[in-house]
Amino acid sequence: MGHELGGQAPGWGLSAWNRPLQDGSTRDDKSSWVAVHAGDHWPMDWHIVPGKQEGTVRILTTHHEAGAQPASWGLSAWHGQTDSRRNDLSSRVAVHADERWQMDWVLASAKPTGTDLDY
Repeated sequence: MGHELGGQAPGWGLSAWNRPLQDGSTRDDKSSWVAVHAGDHWPMDWHIVPGKQEGTVRILTTHHEAGAQPASWGLSAWHGQTDSRRNDLSSRVAVHADERWQMDWVLASAKPTGTDLDY
């Protein structure tokens, strides 16, 4: 959708790469940083499955050969980890291989303010 105030162009896709020593995309051997990326090459398909808690989902990677990203790594955030904490009010997002670090998420429909989009 983009975000005018934040300068984010619309149409970018959620991406994860696990290519060792590749531009800081690998957090460690079991997790990769997540980013948004322009174009069709790096954004990946994601698998959404039921979460562990009622009314939630898990957002899992699919295999992405170009980015060497394995499938089934779950979207995660760790505010308690120094390398994941951006500042006191925000954390970076990653995907993790170990299920105990994968988070449950709530997906909610929303209509962006100031648009005529109909979901």
